[in-house]
Amino acid sequence: MGVCGGEGGAVEAWTAERTAARTALTMLSAPLCPAGVMPVAIESGFGGVIFHEACGHSLEATQVAFGNSEFAGKLGQRIVDPRISVWDDALDPEGIPWPFDFEGVPRQRVNLLKDGVAHGVVYDSYRAGKENKSSTGHAIPSPSPFGPMPLNTFFSTGEASVEEMIAGTERGVYVTRFHYTRPVEPTRVVVTGMTRDGTFLIENGEIAYPVKNMRFTQSYVEALNGVEGIGRERRLLMGWLGMGRDAVPAIKLSRFHFTGATEF
Repeated sequence: MGVCGGEGGAVEAWTAERTAARTALTMLSAPLCPAGVMPVAIESGFGGVIFHEACGHSLEATQVAFGNSEFAGKLGQRIVDPRISVWDDALDPEGIPWPFDFEGVPRQRVNLLKDGVAHGVVYDSYRAGKENKSSTGHAIPSPSPFGPMPLNTFFSTGEASVEEMIAGTERGVYVTRFHYTRPVEPTRVVVTGMTRDGTFLIENGEIAYPVKNMRFTQSYVEALNGVEGIGRERRLLMGWLGMGRDAVPAIKLSRFHFTGATEF
């Protein structure tokens, strides 16, 4: 991948740059899209933000113990669509293997969500000691207000392609990326933010035209209970604060709350 990947990588990077430039020029004259609740077809880069906010920050022991998580008191209960499973595994060669955490503790695989059910949480030594448990090897650099964190997450795939997601949408939005997302209500994983780098209106199963970037406020857990399709391939993305990696597919959601449009 990228310019370091030999001739093929250089061609790929050059093509990506041309695509980005073409998208940017197209967006200059894009119209505004009215706010509202509508289906979204989401590239894996965008989906990764949803998955990590909904699972990574919520399924760590400190947030669960303090009641600051959607999953507090709900381990063993179905939280999201049963097609969704999420696990953290720093030794999986599909990612970038990273055998020890920042305390030098061996990392363990932890199933966070299994078939939509809240299954497990991650621990560092401090939180594990508080609960008379063992660290799962998920300490991040100290001092930190965040507690342990899953940094090598993998998300279950489905059978759909992005093209099929778009073709099955009568009217909706195709999003390539999220930007500047911030939590609003962590106990429901409500997040606000905006789209970026290409947002397009879907009409009658086709990309109709680009629109201005859109603002949203949405509970990610609620959104992940309206799954209409999951991509058959995962993309490896840079993880939280540049630490670790997330392997995520594209996803289509039946309802997403857009609150307005930007001027760019």
